[in-house]
Amino acid sequence: MKYLLSLILLAVGVGAGAQVQGWDRQQCVAYALANQPALRNVRLEDSIARLTNAINLAAWKPSVSASGGVTNNFKQQITIFPDFMNPGETREVIIGQAWLSSLGLSANQLLYSPEVARDSRLREPRVNAARLAIREAEIGVEVEVGTAFYEALRVGEQITLSRADIERLERNLRDARLLYDNGLNDKVDYKRATIALNQARARLASGLLDYAARLAELKAAMGFPAGEELNLVYDFGESAGEVLADSLAVTDVRQRVEVSRLLVEQELQDLNTEYYRRAWLPSVSAGAEYSFNWQANAFGSLYDRRFPAGLVALNFSAPLFSGTRRFRQVELQTVYRRGLDLELESLRQQISRESTVATSDYRSARLTYLVAAENVAIAREIYDVILLQYREGIEPFLEVVIAENDLRTAQNTSLNALIDALVARLEYRRVSGTL
Repeated sequence: MKYLLSLILLAVGVGAGAQVQGWDRQQCVAYALANQPALRNVRLEDSIARLTNAINLAAWKPSVSASGGVTNNFKQQITIFPDFMNPGETREVIIGQAWLSSLGLSANQLLYSPEVARDSRLREPRVNAARLAIREAEIGVEVEVGTAFYEALRVGEQITLSRADIERLERNLRDARLLYDNGLNDKVDYKRATIALNQARARLASGLLDYAARLAELKAAMGFPAGEELNLVYDFGESAGEVLADSLAVTDVRQRVEVSRLLVEQELQDLNTEYYRRAWLPSVSAGAEYSFNWQANAFGSLYDRRFPAGLVALNFSAPLFSGTRRFRQVELQTVYRRGLDLELESLRQQISRESTVATSDYRSARLTYLVAAENVAIAREIYDVILLQYREGIEPFLEVVIAENDLRTAQNTSLNALIDALVARLEYRRVSGTL
C-alpha cells in the first residue's frame, strides 16, 4: 500500500511534504481574464465594432479617383451620313482617331444618405453592445474559474484531511501493536487499526488522482499551460467570514448585464426599423470630374495635342417604387422588435426564478455549514475523550474507530458544506448582478 501511494504521489506531482503556495481564487480569475483564448476572442468584438463604424462612416468623407488608358482602334467605326452636296446620296465617314488616350480625376462628396445616416446613429449602440457582450463573457469566465477552483480546493483539502487521518491512524496502530505485543490486548484491535489505516491510504490515493483531474479542469478554464505547475491556496477563515457576513440583498434586474445587452439590442433594432421607414428619402451627392484627352491617327503624334474636359454635378437618387419590399421590411423589423420584447420579458422571469433559487441555495448552504462546523468541534472533543479512555483501558478500541469515523465524517461534511456555500455564493453574486 505504501509503495502504491508513493507511485501515485509521484504521478500527480504532489509530495507528502509539499508546501502549497502561489495561486488564490482572485489570481486564477485575473489570469483567466487576461489569457483565456475564448475570452480574448470575444474581446475582439470591441475592435470589430469600432472598425465597422469607421468603415461605414467613411462614406461621409470625399472620395477621389483617377482613371486613364490608351486605346488603339485598329478597325475604326464607319457611320453613314447624308451627302449634303448631293441630295439623296449618302457618304461613309470614319468616326474618331486610330489612337486615343485619356487621364482623368473625379471627386465625389456624399451629402446625405438614409443608410449612412443610420450608421451614424448606430455607432455608439454598436460599441455598447460589444462591450456588454465582453462583460457577459467575463462574468461567465469568473464563475467558471471560481467553481473549478473551489472543486479543486475541495479535493485538495480532502487530501489534507486524509493525510491527517493517516498520521493519527499510524499512531493508533503503533499503540495497538504495542498493547498486543505486551499481551494486554488481543490482535483484534491491531487488525482493526491496520484496516482503518489501509482505508485512509486508499482514500488519499483516490483523492490525489481526483485532484489531478480537478486541477486539469481549472487550468483549462483559466487558459493556463497544462505542463506548468499550479499550486492553490485559500484562507478558509476569511471565506467563512465572507459567507456569514453576506446580507443577501434583493436582486436588482437592472444590474444584470444580460438585461443591459437586450436593451441595447432593442435600441439597435429601433434604429433599423426607422431606417426602413425613411428608405424612400433620396441620396444626394456632389461630384466633379476633369480629364485630359489625346487623339491621333498615329501613335507617334498621339500626345501632340490635348483636348481637356471637365464638369461638376449635383446628383440624387430616390427609390420611387420597389414593389412592396420597403413595407415588408418595416413589418419584418417590427416583428424582430416584438421578439426582443418577449425575450426581455422571458429574461426577467428567468432572473426572478434564478434569484429565488440562488438565494434559497445560498441560505441553505450557509445553515448547513454552521451546523457542520459545530459538529466538527463536538466530534473532535468526543474523539479526544474516547482516545484518552481507551489508553486508560476504559473503552474498547472499537469505540476509538467509531469516534474516528465520526470525526472524519464531520470534517468532510464541514469541508463540503463550506465549499458548497462558496460555490452557492458565487452563483448568488452572478444572479444578483454584483459579481
